Amino acid sequence: MLLLSTLLLSLLSSLGVSGFLYISHTVQHATTPLETVEECSMTQCAVYCHLTDGCVKWSSDPVTRLCQLWPLHSDSNPLTAAAEPLHQPILPEGFIVSDDPSIAYKQRAFSIIGGNVSIISSCRAYDPESFPAFPHTEQQINYLKTHVTGSYYWIGIWDQETEGVFKDMTTGQTVDLPAAWWWNGVVDTSTTSNCMTLYGSGLWAVACDSEHAGHICQHSVPERFRTSSAQ
Repeated sequence: MLLLSTLLLSLLSSLGVSGFLYISHTVQHATTPLETVEECSMTQCAVYCHLTDGCVKWSSDPVTRLCQLWPLHSDSNPLTAAAEPLHQPILPEGFIVSDDPSIAYKQRAFSIIGGNVSIISSCRAYDPESFPAFPHTEQQINYLKTHVTGSYYWIGIWDQETEGVFKDMTTGQTVDLPAAWWWNGVVDTSTTSNCMTLYGSGLWAVACDSEHAGHICQHSVPERFRTSSAQ
């Protein structure tokens, strides 16, 4: 169970910044902080993070009054081995809540070669808890088809292990992909096209080592902040 404690922080009007919302959460984060500030309250720490370029999470010790601003993890600043309590926005930057209020998606156009390692790591680059999109209901697939902004974006489904047994490449959960979800109304049975892309007409299976134009990533919306369906 995620620890969700809302901090609604209204900034002074003199700062020219509107109110914003953070949640407390236990999660992995970059090993080295962006900045450390001494003698800092929780509210001040949140303000520092909000106004500091590159700050995506923050932590504050009420006893020592030490504030640490955390950047996004990277190859040179990898994730901590263990999850630790800190504060972060409800969703990572760029994720948009779908018409399923429990799910937010982010899509980006860029050249990327497929395969589970590549696709998973490209989504985790936004946040340790984001992952390649795993549409497994008609509502989810229809939302992605009508909102995808490019062609042949990688998603997190493949049948690499057993032909025709489609799984979430992140968790291994199996999923049924009805023919109606596919671009041509036919389930792909090719033994060489084991990774999945998506565009406006539906699913398209391609070779995992092929290069395509982007990806769609997914992030869970904390239950407390799930509202009515998006438009």
